[in-house]
Amino acid sequence: MYNQAMTTHLFSRLCSAGRHLLQLCSPTAQQAGTRDSGNNGLLDAEEIVFLICVEANQLEAQALMLCSSIRRYAGRYKDAQIVAVSPRPHLALSAESRGKLQALNVSYESLPLNDTGSPYGTINRIVVGAWAEKNLPQPYIVVLDTDMAFISEPQFVRADAGIRPVDNKGSATTGPDDPLDLYWKRLCDIAGITLSRLPMLKSTIDNIKIRASYNGGFSIVKRELGILQRTKDIFFTALHENLRPLSGRNLNIMASTGYVGHEASEWWGSSQAALSIAIWSITTDVYVYDSRYNIPLHVLGNIKWKLPKNAQAVLLHIHYLAEPEYQMRFLDVVRRLNCSPNLPGWLQEQFMAFNPDDIASVCLCTLAIHEPYRERARDLCNDAPHVPWVILTDEPDDFADLPVRAIAHKPTGPMAIDYLTRISPTGQNRGAAAYHDKRFAMIAALENHDTAIFLDADSRFSAKFRPKAFPSGISVLPLVRRTIAEHLQIAGAWRLPAFIALAEHLTGSADILHEALWCHESCIAITKDGLEPKFFEIWGHAAAFMQEREVFSGEGGCIGLAAKIAGWSVDYDAVAEFERILQHEGGGPKSQ
Repeated sequence: MYNQAMTTHLFSRLCSAGRHLLQLCSPTAQQAGTRDSGNNGLLDAEEIVFLICVEANQLEAQALMLCSSIRRYAGRYKDAQIVAVSPRPHLALSAESRGKLQALNVSYESLPLNDTGSPYGTINRIVVGAWAEKNLPQPYIVVLDTDMAFISEPQFVRADAGIRPVDNKGSATTGPDDPLDLYWKRLCDIAGITLSRLPMLKSTIDNIKIRASYNGGFSIVKRELGILQRTKDIFFTALHENLRPLSGRNLNIMASTGYVGHEASEWWGSSQAALSIAIWSITTDVYVYDSRYNIPLHVLGNIKWKLPKNAQAVLLHIHYLAEPEYQMRFLDVVRRLNCSPNLPGWLQEQFMAFNPDDIASVCLCTLAIHEPYRERARDLCNDAPHVPWVILTDEPDDFADLPVRAIAHKPTGPMAIDYLTRISPTGQNRGAAAYHDKRFAMIAALENHDTAIFLDADSRFSAKFRPKAFPSGISVLPLVRRTIAEHLQIAGAWRLPAFIALAEHLTGSADILHEALWCHESCIAITKDGLEPKFFEIWGHAAAFMQEREVFSGEGGCIGLAAKIAGWSVDYDAVAEFERILQHEGGGPKSQ
């Protein structure tokens, strides 16, 4: 219990800040819209830090969506600092996931803050909040559940605490006749206040009059007041006393990460009770945000959510709706809110992180040898940070800060610098320079994925790439739809004798040149079906044959021969979308 000295200190601090002691006897909470909403009444971006918890489970995808939403939709606050904390080190994020957060300019910490062993996962938010008050410099902390998303610019009001009431009565108390009133009284005793300090309000969904109980997944606190530390003190005292608000109810509550189990369900709402009481034990300057904030999407199937007149929804509380089986319901609900017309498309892009099977089946890869190509490859990877990447490069350290698999590679054939300094020029209808080493990037990508898609490093995505299932075998851009013989008649005819010799070497006859198709090499997808080892083996033989004869062009013909001999038909449709979303710089070897 907090002692008299602490209470006296609190009164002194309030007085020094110019507050009237009368407020302490007549608690009220400011409703959103009752204050001046001009710039003087709003917090600046530099004054706040967004604080979230993240772990190596469903929270990873949720965190990426939330942080992406801040950077895209949070307006004046879009560049504010975001700190993500894993408070149980055994559930710390992988290097790949950390890289994805880093790409969003999110600071990440893995700290041993929650060693309770309790299945009540909300303890994470409590301990992380207390840590943040002691360790972060910003004067205001915006505490968010990970299963949230901003969809328009918020207005964070300058107040000691900003909150939203709980959705349903749940663990709250309606007053002296409520069996839960004794639970709340004990928590107030721990905080050193009486129950009467808590104002009455109405829950937002079931509209029941209750003592102040605020949703813990969206709160803004003034750091120097220590509200989050006091929340921790109250909660852990209750934890030590085994004060479970819903004890014996035999509930199994479904949260954003799935059903939490009976034990965790008995604690449900206890963190919100601790927060609410902590706030009113310290301040009366409490700002209640309106219905634009913390919109509980999971219960809006048959409920019409009322927004202030001409107002846009700001902050969605998604709960479990981003999981694959609920995504269509998610989209249906947001379409009925007053949202940006581009929101459904953005959400569908974010859903890819919640569909790991789709993402894991496809890996992008490229070849980045020498600085000009490493620089371009970095840009390309940043265009699609949500998809796995393999980079074959002479300097893996150049990619250490990106969520990619960078593999050290010593070229087996000529690279751009060689074409620029010692090999006869290419282009001008002589045929493109050959980079057969790209096959090694694809082989590496297929080690952990079903499909490898090679893209030239001097390519850029102009639209979002959405991974999908690809047909088995080989797929190429439909830029050249000719047999090898037909193509060599009109482009780089000087290479024909070498290809005749190659075909005879591989098959005993040149007839295959009239059957095998030329494969444009800037975008190639290979999907496993058991024939890919033979394909890469033949491609390797073809590459060595041509390079020994100093024919450093005709890569598309070698690929086409390998595909035909392996038993594949060339698919021109599966990667056709890349013509629309991919821009290829081209122009031959680059020196800068």
